[in-house]
Formats: sequence, C-alpha cells, structure tokens
Amino acid sequence: MGADAGHPPRLSGPSDLSQSSQTATLDDSRTWMQDLPLGSAIHGLSTFNSAASLGRQNTILAAGSSPHRNARELKTILGSANAKLKRDSSLPLNKSTDSSVDASVLHLEGGNARARVQLDLILENDTCVQGGCLNGLILLTVRKKGNEIVMLSEGKMRIIGFESIMHEKERAAFYELSVPLSAICLRDPDDLYLAGPNDDGFTLANEGQFTIPFALYLDPKATSLPPKGSFPPHSGVALRYILMASIRIKDPLSDDKSLAHFYRDVHIWPRWDLAFCLTPLPRPIQVTMSGLEGNLKFSIILQRLQWFAGQHCHLKFYVVNNTSKPIKNLTVELHRDTITWRPRGDPAVTDDFGEPETSTVSKLILVSSLPAGDRAEKGYASARGWWAGVHGGESLHFYHSLLLPPDALSVTKGRLLEIEYRIKATISSGNLLPTELSAEVPIRIINFISVDPPPSQANTTPALMTRSSVASNATLPGPPYSAILAATLDPGSGDMQRGESALNTKELVPPPMMALDSERSRSCAGRFADLYYQGQQGDPMHQEPRESRSAKEHDGTTLEFFPSHIRL
Repeated sequence: MGADAGHPPRLSGPSDLSQSSQTATLDDSRTWMQDLPLGSAIHGLSTFNSAASLGRQNTILAAGSSPHRNARELKTILGSANAKLKRDSSLPLNKSTDSSVDASVLHLEGGNARARVQLDLILENDTCVQGGCLNGLILLTVRKKGNEIVMLSEGKMRIIGFESIMHEKERAAFYELSVPLSAICLRDPDDLYLAGPNDDGFTLANEGQFTIPFALYLDPKATSLPPKGSFPPHSGVALRYILMASIRIKDPLSDDKSLAHFYRDVHIWPRWDLAFCLTPLPRPIQVTMSGLEGNLKFSIILQRLQWFAGQHCHLKFYVVNNTSKPIKNLTVELHRDTITWRPRGDPAVTDDFGEPETSTVSKLILVSSLPAGDRAEKGYASARGWWAGVHGGESLHFYHSLLLPPDALSVTKGRLLEIEYRIKATISSGNLLPTELSAEVPIRIINFISVDPPPSQANTTPALMTRSSVASNATLPGPPYSAILAATLDPGSGDMQRGESALNTKELVPPPMMALDSERSRSCAGRFADLYYQGQQGDPMHQEPRESRSAKEHDGTTLEFFPSHIRL
C-alpha cells in the first residue's frame, strides 16, 4: 500500500531526512500533521509490495503470490502458539513453479506421527545486524523404517521478518533472506549422502545424526526490503523474525514429496551510518504555535529528526510573551501512535485484499516537567531552579531534554502497521485558570545497535564428526546430541571418527599450583593465608614492585603473585 489520500503523509526513513527543509509556522487552530511541509515522501522501501522480488524459494512464500496466500503459508509454517504443527499439515504448491509435480499440496514432515527427517538449530546468538553473520549448528536426523529409501534435496536457510496483529492473527512478511545450505555450511556433509543428486536435485540419504556448522552472512544487497528492527509487543502488534532451515524429502517409489523445517526466533536490525544519524539537518524542524490573538507565541525546535533509544533528546524552545501573565511551567511529553491496517474479509477464504480498516492507538509514554524557579531577590546570593520562566513582555530561548525509553523504535509503514513517535510540549502560566499553549514535532527513534553492532564474524570450521548407519532400529547409533555438541564446541577435540569408536577427546592438564615455602603448605587454606600475609608484612614503601616477586618454579612455569595493596 502506498500513501492514501485519506491518510496524512507519514515520516520516511532516515535516508530521506537530510534532503529537505522542515520548517513551519502554525496557529493554534491547525495541526502540524495537516500543514507542516515535511518535504518527505513515503520511503520507497517502507511499503510492502507483494510483487517485489524477495529472492524466494519456489515452495514457501512464492514470489508473485497474493499477500493473503503468503499469510496462510506463514501461519502453517509457524504452527500454533507453542509452535506445534497440526497433524497432516500441508502447503499449497504453485504449479507455475513446480509443474513437474501433479500433487496440489506439499506435506510438512513435522506434522507426521513418525517424521523421517528432523531438524534443529543451535545458535551462538539471536541478534544480528545487516552485514554481520549468524553462526550456529544444524542438527539433522534421518530415520528409516526397514528398507525405506529417503531422498533429500539440498535444503535452504531463510530469515523471514513479518508484521503481525496478534489478536487478529494477521501476518505480513516484509523481509526475507534465502540462501542454499551449500552456500553457508562450513564443511560438506559427505557422509549424509550415499550418491550424487538425480535430475530433480534429490540425493539418497544415509541414516543417522549429522551436525553441520553454518555461518549465514546478512548481505544488505541480497534483499530488496531492509529489516526494521525489533521491539517488545505492544498495542496488539509485533515485529518478528525467524531463522528457518528447511529441506525437501522425496519418496522415490511413490514420488511423494514433503518438507522438513525448523525455526527459531531471532532479532534482525538494519545498519545505519553513525555520522549520518548524528548530523544535524541543514534547517532544523521548527513548529510555532500562537494564541491569545498572537500575544503568546511558542516554538519548539528540533536539530535532527532521528534519535537513539535510551538517549536524551535535546529540544530548543522559544517563547514570546506579550501577555500580563508569566509562563511558569513547561511540560514535555512523548507520545506513541500505532497505526494498523486490518484487511477486510476472511484471509483464509479470499485473496481479495480490498480497502483495509485503519485504526490508530495513541499512548502517552513519558512526561518531563520543568517548573520555573525564583528570580533574584535582595539579600540572597542564589535562587531556586535554573529556569526562571518567561514574564510578561519578555522573550526567551532555552533548552530542555527528554530521556527516551531504551526499547522505543519507530517502524516505517508496512502492510499491517506503522509506529510513529511525537513530542508534545506545553507551556502554562500555572495559575488556577492557566493559559496553555502546545506544539508538537515528529521524532524518529532508532536503536544504537544499528550503528554499533555486536561482534558477528563468521566462524572457522570446527572439528566435527557425523555418524551414519544403514541399520534401521529404534535407537540411532552414535552418541546423543549433548555428546556431539560437546565435541563440536571444543576447539581441541580433534577429528571425530566414524563407526563405533569412542570420541577423540583431548586430555586436559590442570594449571600448575604455586609452590610456597610455608609450614602450612599442606593446607589449601594455608597457602592462600601465606600469600595474603606475605603481601601484608613489611613497610608498604619497601615492598618490591610487581615484576620483582615470583613464586617458585613448578614444572618449568614461573607464577607471579602480587601484594593485595598493589593495584594491577
């Protein structure tokens, strides 16, 4: 959806903010949303387009499919509220992309009572910024019954970001990154396959448990739509990202196909340039309100539009008071507007989106007050407060700041939701019948993780083992997952051998103990007591420097210790 005639223009992303002047003067009978020439059109990437090229795989969320169909597929993939898949769950096939298959549905392997293929993901972290890597392990289990033959495709790894209206159970994808497993695996799973692929890309699979490390690079150029970040669900809406591994299964006898998949929730953030985010606008945003027949004017000035969550947002104010009442109080409020677009009709029945139902939920997030202090009086060397207010016949420039919430996030317009923030400032005389005048300015809140991402380099190939067996029994050969993971995550574990041999482990050598000359050296507590008291004895001015004191050598290793009063 683009900008409708019935909707006011929405704020664009940071990439549009430094190219326009954003200044306006208003009176108290009009609102800034109607008259403030922000000079910014809706960001080209902020509107979901079902025909956009998302680099999708031809089975899940097929490009060109209707938004409602994609929403139904996403609902099936996610399962219930606790991720439980329904029995005999299936996805509709797109015949235009899979014309070789006569079946109209693709069954989900996880919905079967006895799944032949089971996937799991073990992640190093759940947060990543564009340009970083998500590292982890793929745990793949292949089970066969009797002489059953299982054929597997190459498989894919996806990151899917979607909006959701929780109580309406509506979802709309806005971000998808899809790559084949061969492009991200740190080693070839040779013992997973028994032969090369056939003409359809399926390969005979071995039976057993397989551990495959991967490093998924989030290439900013690989997707047409950027991620939007993450925030705690509120007002019935949420942004969610899942990392999903999937692999197709084929029965060569019946030619039936199914899909095995597994996902975990992650948090994906866009990448912003710090210098751009902190650069002030060429002309600041200024909103001026007037009242009392023009005798009172109040301006709020914002040097830049984007601010980091958790930082102080600094505002400049200008008051012209030509009335007889002094201005004694300033109140600054942060408001959040959550705009939702609900599709009409039942998405499970029709693909006709139609004109959506729009609703806006506004919430006051926080308030900061600045009361006026006292003016100087005879006989006093100081007065209360730093802001003295604005008396009649005066005009004054002054500043005040507002501490933004650490979890706040502005979300550009998508198919289902948009989140905006605005700052409302009010001046008043503070009397029983106060004179008030308010002004509002928009503000865009981003997260600092987008400019200072966590470390996320791709891992090197660890020492791994995969075990396989053609024997079909209830108990799969090889060690359990815990043993495989322990050997995988240990960088010194060495190569693991196939077959029934034990895991190759590295002997751990404990660090040498310090040899102290003491009558109480037989006691562990005595050793620490000797260390402490030796550091306390003597004049501190005559204590030896840190590099001059050492314990006796033990197995060729010299250990140093330092008195407690010397700071390292």
